[in-house]
Amino acid sequence: MRRRTQWGAATAAALVLVAGAATVAAVRSPAPVAEQAARVPVGPEPDGTTVEIDTTVFRPDGAGPFPSVLLAHGFGGSKADEADDARDLAQHGFLVVTWSARGFGASGGRIHLDSPDYEVRDASALVDLLGARPDVQRDGPGDPRVGVVGASYGGGLALLLAGTGRRIDAVVPAITWNGLGGALFPQSAASSAPPAGPASVAPIPTPGVFKQGWAGQLFASAVGTTADPACGRFDPAGCAAYQASATAGAPTPALQALMAASSPARVLARITAPTLLIQGEADTLFPLREADANARGIAAAGTPVRLVWYGGGHDGGAPETERLRGLTRGWLDGWLRRGAPPTGPASPASVVTRASDGGPDLVAPRSAPGLPGVTRPGPVP
Repeated sequence: MRRRTQWGAATAAALVLVAGAATVAAVRSPAPVAEQAARVPVGPEPDGTTVEIDTTVFRPDGAGPFPSVLLAHGFGGSKADEADDARDLAQHGFLVVTWSARGFGASGGRIHLDSPDYEVRDASALVDLLGARPDVQRDGPGDPRVGVVGASYGGGLALLLAGTGRRIDAVVPAITWNGLGGALFPQSAASSAPPAGPASVAPIPTPGVFKQGWAGQLFASAVGTTADPACGRFDPAGCAAYQASATAGAPTPALQALMAASSPARVLARITAPTLLIQGEADTLFPLREADANARGIAAAGTPVRLVWYGGGHDGGAPETERLRGLTRGWLDGWLRRGAPPTGPASPASVVTRASDGGPDLVAPRSAPGLPGVTRPGPVP
């Protein structure tokens, strides 16, 4: 679940300035960005082992207070993957926090696949810390003005975090999943109800064919760099469930429960933060239908949603780095500073980009006022 695209290469005392914090010059502006690294204690592992996660704060020049952004990395990566995007956002006036998720990089702990009890709770602890910083804009006590951005594994985390509380103010998840079980064991057979459009197609719940190639590649990316050749830094229970399912070619009840808990599908109705969904056309891991389902679930609650397609994805293609950076900045700037979308209506929209051969010569984007199959009960402010 680590992105291959290049648009990004998402206790209050714990997040403090580190002596000798580096100051770097951003590429596009002479204004400096202060980078402040810190280790933040979070919740323990199931066996009681204490855990700290490795973080960096990218602070814009000036007194503040600033709107803030959590920037989450993809599977198999670390906070270092997000440094360029973090500097870019800080140059545009956002205080940005990157971190290595538990089980990755220099952070402690085990990998729980974006579990609400572990990775999502860790991210919520970072929101707590932002809410205690005097240089962060706040909507109330302990409530920072904050957006969450992430791709793939980080995108799933962004949606899950937005659906577990009301403090998130904007979300930009990219190339991520709706239901992890449906993404890794896809089912093409759909329910008998005629769909209104692609976003309303609902596959039957029975697991389909196992994407063993993708699953094996992802599992190996988190195992091969450790001394444990069987499970690496995976939580032992999750590792055992994966291995049993890989052997059987079908998900065990234990793996199905784990994947369901780590699926944005279960919390979409509770997301109140305006959401910009970005999905790649070159993606056999998390195809366009995953974003369609996320758009449908979020819009049904009356939350502003916009859906963007681009020419890249987990399979490569055209990364469209600057276009996606610009769209992300615009969404964050609109909702975190002005409380309104940057351009156009707040209703769901699909913006489609086609690459003629996967190269840079892209056809001009096309816009649609709505995505067929995505509806909401009333007007959105």
